[in-house]
Amino acid sequence: MSKWQIAADTATELYQTGCINHTGYRAIRDGLDEIETLAERDAKLESLWAEFGDVPMDPKTECMEAPFLDFPVGTPREDIWHWFDERHSKGVAYLLYGRRNRREECQKCYVVADSSYDIGLSTYAFWCEEHAKKSVQEDVETVKADLASQGYERVEVLEKIDSTTVYVPDTDIYYEWTICETDIR
Repeated sequence: MSKWQIAADTATELYQTGCINHTGYRAIRDGLDEIETLAERDAKLESLWAEFGDVPMDPKTECMEAPFLDFPVGTPREDIWHWFDERHSKGVAYLLYGRRNRREECQKCYVVADSSYDIGLSTYAFWCEEHAKKSVQEDVETVKADLASQGYERVEVLEKIDSTTVYVPDTDIYYEWTICETDIR
C-alpha cells in the first residue's frame, strides 16, 4: 500500500469517526489529490461527475444510497454538489447543464433575412459568410432579371454595409436582404 493510500485512508477514518470535520477532511484530501493544471483538474472532476450520476439516490430525501468517493451512504446530494462547485473552475452549473449555456461554445452562422413586397419575410442561414453574400448576390441578379422581364425599365439597387435593396421607384415593389452574424447552439 502506497503512502498516499495510507494517508487517504487515515483521513477517511478520522472523518468517519468524527475526529475531524468535513472541511478538515477535504483540506487533507485536496492536498493529497493535488492536480497539476486546471484543465486536468476539470477533466478529472468531469469524469467523477459522470460516475456520480450513476450513484443511486433516494428521491424523497435526496440522500445517496451508496458511497461516492469518500462521501458515505446518506450524504445529501447537495453536499456533493457543493464539493464539485468548490473544485470545478466553471462550477456545478456547468456540470449540471453542460455546454448548452456556454456562449463561447456556440458556433457562428450568418442569417439572411429576406423581405419583399409580395412574399413578406423569410430567413435562411449559412455557416460561411461568403456563402451568405453569394446567395444574396444571386438573388439580387435573379430579381433584377425578373423585374426587367416584367417590363420594369428602372430598377434601382441600394447597397449598404449590412443590407441590399432592389426596388422599382414610384411603386411599392421592393426586395431587401440583410445578413446578420449570430450564434447557434
